[in-house]
Amino acid sequence: MSKPDLRRPPAPVIADLLPRLLEVLQKLPYGPSVALGRCVGTVAFHLYGPDRERVLGNLALAFPEATPQWRRGVAKETFRHWVSSALEALHFVGHPDAVASRVRWVNREPLLAAAGEARGLMVLTSHFGNYGLLVMALAALGLEPAVIGKKPHRPETVSGAFSNYQREVLLPRIGVSLIKSYERPAAEIAQRLGAGGTVVVLGDFPEGRARTRAAFLGMQQEFATGSAMIAKSTGADVVQMLTRRDGFGAHTITVESIHPVGDVQQLVEDYARLTEEYVLRDPAQWLWLHRAWKSEAAP
Repeated sequence: MSKPDLRRPPAPVIADLLPRLLEVLQKLPYGPSVALGRCVGTVAFHLYGPDRERVLGNLALAFPEATPQWRRGVAKETFRHWVSSALEALHFVGHPDAVASRVRWVNREPLLAAAGEARGLMVLTSHFGNYGLLVMALAALGLEPAVIGKKPHRPETVSGAFSNYQREVLLPRIGVSLIKSYERPAAEIAQRLGAGGTVVVLGDFPEGRARTRAAFLGMQQEFATGSAMIAKSTGADVVQMLTRRDGFGAHTITVESIHPVGDVQQLVEDYARLTEEYVLRDPAQWLWLHRAWKSEAAP
């Protein structure tokens, strides 16, 4: 008899039990949530070989002169960070009043002032820190953000079931709307921005056909430009802001800049440079699990 693959539980088990488990996890106190996330992240690092090798490969591209031991340590911490971030987000859904006590804002007043002018805000952020917490913090400020989501994931996988639960249950529960990237989102983005709404864009991995290239961590990476061009057409402001983890239970959200969209290529280059600064400061907080580069290194 073959041994069961612990990495891929049977699809019915995932579909039936995972949503119930996630409801239970929302009730955990903060400390146990983060500790459990770090433990599960460590186990995932050892169990999920293809994901681990993708992270290590990306780190080798971005940090070719680093030692294998250093890259392996960053990769392991990456898994811990992202699983604990997911469980943190579940905790905050179950305890929404706890968001304010865990977040320190930098330059929040200009953000609120821009929101009050009702020109529309395109929040440009990255897969860095606990970006789900950033969206929750915007909702807590009353900005009613909308996020752009991909097609539903395969429900027979743990990551797919979690992503689908997040979009179908968690986002509505915290007052966040979903713009479906696979259903001609341009019109909805334009409508929301034109009405003075807030749209959150994760710009470091491209979606859509409108793209450009910019230097990022020694490579040439593609960045999507569709949302920026829509924001420019509606007269919305672009807000570059990122969040970072500052130790146990502490997060800082920094509003780096607020301005109308001018030259889109310059905006992308500024955004790439800003994200790179954050990644170089703490590499483990970026989502190295993605296939970040599909081209050769920049000369």
